[in-house]
Amino acid sequence: NVQVQRLLVETRTRQAPPETASAAVGQGAVDPAAATLAGRVRLAYLAPAAAAAGKAPTLEVELKVAGGQLIAGDLNGAAATLERVPAGSQTDLRRQSLSVIELLRAGDNEKALAQAGAMATQHGSDAAARNFVGGIYAATGRLDTSREQFNAALALGPKDVQTQLNLARLDLAESKAADAEKRFRKVV
Repeated sequence: NVQVQRLLVETRTRQAPPETASAAVGQGAVDPAAATLAGRVRLAYLAPAAAAAGKAPTLEVELKVAGGQLIAGDLNGAAATLERVPAGSQTDLRRQSLSVIELLRAGDNEKALAQAGAMATQHGSDAAARNFVGGIYAATGRLDTSREQFNAALALGPKDVQTQLNLARLDLAESKAADAEKRFRKVV
């Protein structure tokens, strides 16, 4: 389905730095309309006040973005996203998150899953942490458990756009294109 593929490109472009997205449009790799729509999503929903004020990225936002990158299997991107957050910001959760990614990079999925489970228990009322843990489960192929984590995150923050986008990515990973399109349309 071309429309669903376009929506997926939108979210990938939205996560890319602006110069990368612009270059992709210039090279014809990304539909300009998709990039424009993706840019609107980013500007409208992902911490515009912090960006305008020149503040450092927050762990809350970056955990959600990293969760989406993990669904796509982008371990390096997820790590880079979390490394943008200043080290003093919620140090324990940031450290745990980076540690899980390192375990995945090393191929130690069992330890990564055990640590992700501990994170879900320890930070059960933190929607961003649950979102990230959902990405960890998706990265290891445990899509049902991943969906449970994303739904738990959504219950904690029902209007959270990044969680909706991550659930749409998960829908695509499970070949549920119609469900993904509905979710994308809800937030775009």
